[in-house]
This record gives sequence, structure tokens and C-alpha cells, in this order.
Amino acid sequence: MIYKFINYLKSVSVEGEYGVEHLRHNPPYYENDHVCLEIKEVAHNEISVQVKRCMFPIHHIHLEFLNPMENIKAQLDLNGDIHPFCEEAKNSPCYICSDLGIYALGMETSESNQASFWVNAREISVDIPLHEMNHTSARLVFEKYLSVHPNQEIISRFNQLLMTGVAQ
Repeated sequence: MIYKFINYLKSVSVEGEYGVEHLRHNPPYYENDHVCLEIKEVAHNEISVQVKRCMFPIHHIHLEFLNPMENIKAQLDLNGDIHPFCEEAKNSPCYICSDLGIYALGMETSESNQASFWVNAREISVDIPLHEMNHTSARLVFEKYLSVHPNQEIISRFNQLLMTGVAQ
């Protein structure tokens, strides 16, 4: 991929005890009077999300991206089988098939990072649940694989990528 996925980030919000709060962009931070998140690219198409300040417990972080994928056709399940594309919530990782290859989205593998993805032709929405206040960082990975790679190899390579990084 030539583009940087972080450049497609269009909005950030948090959900806590007081409802949903939208954050304004002040690079590299997204903030308001109660919350400050640092969102930055740590490697090519790997994004770190860190809670820098919060005045109340945060239950979810919501990220909205413009969708750079073209001509979405299908999706892979974790066994590598192809299914018709549907716009329902997908767990991490998820694999989307298009004319140009297979796109993989996922959160760094851990018990506390069970992100959900909603993908349509225009947007990618990411919901990151925060189960504990001391869990303050996450790593989002977006990767493209050419269709010449076998589906099982793509899944294996992406899962390895999710396990090798550490959110900074």
C-alpha cells in the first residue's frame, strides 16, 4: 500500500459514564476538556492509540476511517473460506476481498483487545473496548495482500504480524 491508513482517520470519539464525547484533532492528539488520546502511526499502516488523560472511566474508543478499499466483493473467515460480503460487525481480525487484493484489519492480539469492525464501501468503523482503566493503549493494523497468496497463508502472516508488535 502506498497510502497511509492514518491519513484516512476522520473522527474519534469515546464512550464513558457520561455518554459519547467527540474529540477534536490537535495533532497527534484527539482531545476535549475531559479526555486526551494520542493516535499516531508507529509503523507502516500500524496505528497506536494511547489514553493520555481522562477525567472519567472510558468504556469504548470509536475510530471512523474513510474506506480506501475499492470494489469490495467478499470476505474470508478465519478458516480461509470465502463468503459473500456483508456489512455486519466483524471481530478482530477481519479479512475483506476486493478487486485489488485482500485487506486485513485487526487489533494486536490480547485478551483485552477484542475490537469490532464495521466495513462498508465508504467507511471503516472501529470499536475498541477498554475493560480496565489501566489498559490505556492499543495497536491497530491494516494490511493488504495480493490475491496470489493462498488464503491460509494470508491469515497466518497477518496473525503473526498482530502478535509481533507492541503498542507504544
